[in-house]
Amino acid sequence: MAAAENDALAAELQRYLLYVTSERNVGSGTLANYRRDITQFTIFLRGQQVGTVAGVNRPLLREWASRLRHEGRSAASLARRANEIRAFVRYICREGDGQADPFAGWQLPKPPARTGTAPSPAEVARLLGVPPGTPLGLRDRAVLEVLYAAGLQVSDLVRLDVRQVSLATREILRWDKGGRARPTFLGSSAVRALEEYLADGRPLLRATAGEAALFLSQRGRRLSTRAVQELVERHARAAGLKITPRDLRLACAAHLRAGGASAGAVRQLLGVAQVGKS
Repeated sequence: MAAAENDALAAELQRYLLYVTSERNVGSGTLANYRRDITQFTIFLRGQQVGTVAGVNRPLLREWASRLRHEGRSAASLARRANEIRAFVRYICREGDGQADPFAGWQLPKPPARTGTAPSPAEVARLLGVPPGTPLGLRDRAVLEVLYAAGLQVSDLVRLDVRQVSLATREILRWDKGGRARPTFLGSSAVRALEEYLADGRPLLRATAGEAALFLSQRGRRLSTRAVQELVERHARAAGLKITPRDLRLACAAHLRAGGASAGAVRQLLGVAQVGKS
């Protein structure tokens, strides 16, 4: 294959990475995943004597997906890669001379549906690594960390005010229905995420000096329940996972129990009827 063709694929990859960095504002971990997975796709294309994205067609995509399956890739990994490659190919097609989108009408692999089990620590770590270092990304990372570390329901999370967070004592102070203080302690990772958000994220999002809410929307107001649900699911998709806020709550309970916490202690923390047997 001519060197110019190799350069064409490399140039298309660099154009796409520049686009996702500047326009979609992805984090460094997500960008590294894109670079690795799309580079592997371009290596496959070169092996098929295809020098540009314009040469991608449906049979090639089927062959690529088949090879990934034979490599033993999980359904979640296959779904994530398929979505990444589709976004790359569609961007190049859209920016090019109007070539047809080879993904049009193709049913992509889907992440496996969860069966009620909690995400593993590795899956949670993958999710937490997705948000970028922008003000909104710092907010999203802090939201994910607090949901996981404290096992909060989304309705409780969006009601939090700044005054309820003490970074010095590593706790969130809440009150039960009887008006009694109910502190929830946070791990070091959640505390770091809150520190970064409060220092470099929230001040840039805040619309008014008197805003009390801890987590703010892009307009500087209290984040809504729906917005939290959407941001969790959006970052989960970017990580090739299917995780909801409830899954993070389940993960909190399961990982505490695996670490030796009693069922009673976890029930008290989460305020739920059952989290396992003692």
